[in-house]
Amino acid sequence: MLIDSGDLSMRARDLADPRRSRELLIRCLKAAQEGRRRWSPQQVVVAGQSLGGVAAADLVLHRPDVAGRAIAQSASFWLLSGHRGEGEGELLAWLRRRRDSGQAGANAPLPARLVVQCGVHEGVLRQGARTAAELLMTEGALLGYREERGGHDYAWWRHGLSWGQRFRSEERRVGKECRS
Repeated sequence: MLIDSGDLSMRARDLADPRRSRELLIRCLKAAQEGRRRWSPQQVVVAGQSLGGVAAADLVLHRPDVAGRAIAQSASFWLLSGHRGEGEGELLAWLRRRRDSGQAGANAPLPARLVVQCGVHEGVLRQGARTAAELLMTEGALLGYREERGGHDYAWWRHGLSWGQRFRSEERRVGKECRS
């Protein structure tokens, strides 16, 4: 299923609020399943770019009962940092708190699996992607990390989706694969 990303004002309204984007994605997935046999959340891969990338990551990390896999491309991991386009946002802070809370292994393992990708010319998004990949790896949730030649554009997102899909049924952790 492909969800229209709409115009900039629609994306800002729907994707800049993680709780709103989570609810919208859940409603879309429920509508897609209507009249069909029930599928396992582990069969559901959500993908997105920029604000959509952080929405996809947020959904699988907070609602693995709905979707178990995500491909986060050029994800806006700065979201809700207090400074648009800068710093570490709410999702990275949540992952850090999980990692740093108490004793090792105190938290239940994350059932979600993510592929994180970014362009080598994306500055703060690249740093956010690297941080996300590091934190996800410590949680056992990282399937793959890749940096692509390019910036914040669809030129590499299309083939990046194909690369990210190859991990759909694999249950192995992959180290950093950098392509520049």
